Amino acid sequence: SNRIRDGKFRFRGQSYEYPSNAFGYQHLMHGHGWVRPWQVGEHREHSVELVFDCGADLWRWPYRATQHFELGQTQLKVTSSITNLSQEVMPVGTGLHPYFDRTHKVRLTARLSGVWVGDDSCLPERCVELPPEWDFGAGLRVEELRLDHCFAGWDGSALIEWPERGTALGIEAAPLFSQLVVYVPPGERFFCVEPVSNANDAFNLADRGVEGTGMRELAPGATLSGLVTFRVNP
Repeated sequence: SNRIRDGKFRFRGQSYEYPSNAFGYQHLMHGHGWVRPWQVGEHREHSVELVFDCGADLWRWPYRATQHFELGQTQLKVTSSITNLSQEVMPVGTGLHPYFDRTHKVRLTARLSGVWVGDDSCLPERCVELPPEWDFGAGLRVEELRLDHCFAGWDGSALIEWPERGTALGIEAAPLFSQLVVYVPPGERFFCVEPVSNANDAFNLADRGVEGTGMRELAPGATLSGLVTFRVNP
C-alpha cells in the first residue's frame, strides 16, 4: 500500500529495486493492480469478484490479489485478499483508495492515535502523537485541511458527513486496516479516506527497526484478507 522510497527496499537481508510506475514520480506507487487489468471472476446480480495475478516479471514474489464487491440496499462490502503464490515469504501491505465529493461543509470523524511524519514527498520517518489540529475524534471540516498523511492507531471506524445534503457515509474496517490515509489536495474538489494495513514506505521503515509500520510477512500459500464496509446514513 502506498509508496516505496525510490522503488528500493531490503527484506530479510536482500536488496530489491523496481522502476517507478507513477509517470515520472520517483517512488514506487500503490503496488501493481492500479495500473494493470483485472479479470472478472465470480459474477452475480449484486456481487462481483475481480482478480489480478502478478507474475515474477513484475515482483519477486508471484501473488494473486482479489477484490470482492457486494452491494446491498444501503451498503457496499469490499473484501480485499492477497495470496502468496511464491515459495518464499513475501512482504505485503494492502488498502483501499476511495475518492469522495469535497463540498464546503463535508466533515470527517475518526479516532486516531498518531500520525506518520517525514519529508516533503510524504514518506515518513517516524510516528508522532496526534496534534490537536488533526484530531478527527470530534469531527473536522475537510475543506479547512491540507493533508497527505497516514494516521496510526485507527480503530476501524470513520464517518463522512455532508450536512448540506443531509447525507452521511459510515466506514467500518477489519482490524487488518489499522491505519488511515487522509488525502486533501489543494485546489481539488475531491478528497480520499483510505483504510490501509501499513504506513507509507513500511518496508524500509521495518527494515530500519521502526515499530508499528503494519507491514506483514506472508508465508508461501498464505492469504491476507480484510473487509471494509461502506454504509449510507448509518
